[in-house]
Amino acid sequence: MGKLPYFNFYPSDWTRDMHKHPLKIAGAWITICCELHWSEPRGKATNNLDEWARILGTTPEDTKEILEYISLKGICDVTQRNGNITVMSRRIYREEMERISNRENNKLRQQKYRSNRNVT
Repeated sequence: MGKLPYFNFYPSDWTRDMHKHPLKIAGAWITICCELHWSEPRGKATNNLDEWARILGTTPEDTKEILEYISLKGICDVTQRNGNITVMSRRIYREEMERISNRENNKLRQQKYRSNRNVT
């Protein structure tokens, strides 16, 4: 699957959703969104605390605080299991699943169209 060079960013949604959160959180969240854009599947990434700290450019302690905050405030889904932390943007993940579904549906339509043309 090719990498998309962009992701949807809605300034009005960003402003509405993030205005009540500290700048530290908003900055961390946009950095996480960029990481989630490049992850497989898009919108969901699993790393240990030290890896998340490297991604965010913070200490593990600050990273833990940031991840707890964004989970508690419902900004995204954060789950921990066996020392790994999975972060998921519901919106990025949902849009990726829709993109994959649309691509598959288009392939099926094209195959059906080609097979119908070959019948005559």
